[in-house]
Amino acid sequence: MVKKLSLDSQYVKEIQDKVSLLKFDYEAQAQGNKDTVYQYIHMIPRDGNELVKPILDVAYKHLNIKWGIRIKVNKLLPQDLTDKQKESLWHKDKDESGYTSLIYYVNDSDGDTIVGDYKNTPKAGEMIYFDSDVTHKPSLPTKNERVIINFIFEKNK
Repeated sequence: MVKKLSLDSQYVKEIQDKVSLLKFDYEAQAQGNKDTVYQYIHMIPRDGNELVKPILDVAYKHLNIKWGIRIKVNKLLPQDLTDKQKESLWHKDKDESGYTSLIYYVNDSDGDTIVGDYKNTPKAGEMIYFDSDVTHKPSLPTKNERVIINFIFEKNK
């Protein structure tokens, strides 16, 4: 099941400005798959930094989690994909249970997030979260870039 949170609007522009200054690497979405989709990523220390502090404050307040085991910024650009490439976007953040994935939307975009039958259109400052062992995928944007910050947290027992 997918649930939503939001960030206080005072931080949204600040995070957008900080993300615009990041150095991104260009990597394959699905390693070793010749039909993969490439995206820009920037890894963040698992305990966070000033960029993600406001998001972590909300997450720790509302979610039953211990700490982040992975935090990264993903940037997807509009691109033409084959059906096979679109299919390669389906993934799980973790194969085992006991983890929560949180997606923070840095900008408004037409690149929806699909989790099962649930579809969410990115709005700056909104977050969705769900169990990390649930299959999900991004839809590639057609008009502008899709920028998210993806967190994986270990749940409290």
